Amino acid sequence: WALSKVDTFKVNDIVRVLGDKKRVELMQKNHGGWDEEMDKAINKVGRVVKIDSDGDAAVAFGQQTWVFNPACLRPAPGVNTDTLEVQEDFSTSRSSGTAADDMSDGLTRMIAHLLVLDALAGRAVGPEQIVTAAAKGNVSVVKSLLEKNKDLANCTFKNLTPLMIAAHEGHEEVVKLLVNNGAKINAENAEKSTALLTAIAGKEETIATYLVQKGANVNAANRHGRSTAHTAAYEGMNNILKVVLEKGCNPNVQDADGDTPLHDAILKRNDRGVNLLLSHPNLDAKVTNQGGFTTLQWAALKGNEFATERILSKAPAVVDVKKTDGHSALHIAAINNHSQIASLLILKGKATIDIKNQENLTPLHLAAHQGYLETVQVLLQNGASVTVTDQDGDTPLHVALMGHRGGAGDPLLQLFGLTMRANVQEDNERCKVAGKLIEKGANPQARNNRNKTPLEVCRSERVKEAVSNFAAKMRPSRRPQAAQRTLGEQLLADLFSELPLPCALCKERLSDARFLPCRHKVSCRTCCLKFRCCPMCKQDVARCVGMDGRQIVEVPCHVQ
Repeated sequence: WALSKVDTFKVNDIVRVLGDKKRVELMQKNHGGWDEEMDKAINKVGRVVKIDSDGDAAVAFGQQTWVFNPACLRPAPGVNTDTLEVQEDFSTSRSSGTAADDMSDGLTRMIAHLLVLDALAGRAVGPEQIVTAAAKGNVSVVKSLLEKNKDLANCTFKNLTPLMIAAHEGHEEVVKLLVNNGAKINAENAEKSTALLTAIAGKEETIATYLVQKGANVNAANRHGRSTAHTAAYEGMNNILKVVLEKGCNPNVQDADGDTPLHDAILKRNDRGVNLLLSHPNLDAKVTNQGGFTTLQWAALKGNEFATERILSKAPAVVDVKKTDGHSALHIAAINNHSQIASLLILKGKATIDIKNQENLTPLHLAAHQGYLETVQVLLQNGASVTVTDQDGDTPLHVALMGHRGGAGDPLLQLFGLTMRANVQEDNERCKVAGKLIEKGANPQARNNRNKTPLEVCRSERVKEAVSNFAAKMRPSRRPQAAQRTLGEQLLADLFSELPLPCALCKERLSDARFLPCRHKVSCRTCCLKFRCCPMCKQDVARCVGMDGRQIVEVPCHVQ
């Protein structure tokens, strides 16, 4: 969806939600999430009542409010707004949001709902008044209400206290007024949220620090297990992260997903947060989340080079630690094509290059299976074995030729009509991987436990033909070893011109014509005669031939 324009909205703008439910649901990820009640808002018109700290928009449809990624909205000035049935549940349990995001989203919805009610006539009098005043930062109204009834400092409305609301919204004067009038700093609601947690969720660092100074519990955690350190690390609130760690917050505390604050800092690429947590004397780098990932494995998965290097410096012994499925950090880097991470693990962490998982697969097996040339090269340059076999007797060359990324089924590729091009590109990369493996000594005639050679298990006829030709040319001869290396390098360069590529001119048909004398194949038969020189090597084109070797000539027009 990066091709879509994202509008900027402000409070009171009239907007329409996009009509494509699937698209809206996808774009809500990390923007408040999605639940089935939001179906009602698809293609409906509402009014923006609040913009939160992340730029997401709370949209009211009558008295019902939802938080949307602005990319899901389009301006609809002058259009009458729709009214949706009110759903009173403002809890932070959402069907597809994350524990890291849902606290702030639930508060934003709650506050937006209060603002909608406040604008309506005939509103009931009660705790709602002081909570709404706290949400607006209206010091004089809060003070007046407390003078009439001091107990209102600790009242709740919709599961929130005035202090929680004021802290989240950044109204420092109201926060101090409430605290000075007896508001309980460590009061918890049904979600186990506290004022300190809501302040950090709202990115209000000054207020969070003030609350800690006044005795707020730094080890408080909501019902999802999200502690002050989790939220601070996730939101990049590093000053308050430092404060809560110094005040005794447990750096290894785990949330409902098993993530520690360090997992969160790695995920959000919060480098300073990573440093703060790794500097803590009690940090345990071996703690795993529910997915079984240590923080080093998590950094490898997320491609976070900074965190990888820092964890290796802090706890080098974790480099070869395996998940329950036998995957080490190097396996994880390899299968995700994080070549720089792989290099760090090998060179700085001294990772075991041919470490095996439960299926006896090495990192080279995994990178070769995916056709990831860059990572394959890193592993080969550092001595990865090309003859090692897995539990099925497959070498890295076997899995390189039988592998398939599955990207052709990607709905985004299908949406933009890129499936064929993606397949061709993967075939090209897979051929280059096979060439590198053969150049390093992989045997195209090696047989697995099913008595199959790599070429016999190849999924693509195009790849099979190209690699077969390459392997034949690379067969051992009486040439000196240095000459063999030169030949291999030349053949790898030539291999690229043998692969099926889109025509360099029309980009629609596959190249099926060859230029002479250079023999490069970069054009289709329809376009080849339009070239005067080869776009690959810049040599003049003397003539063009088809794949059958016959010359292609321009057919004269006989219409007079």
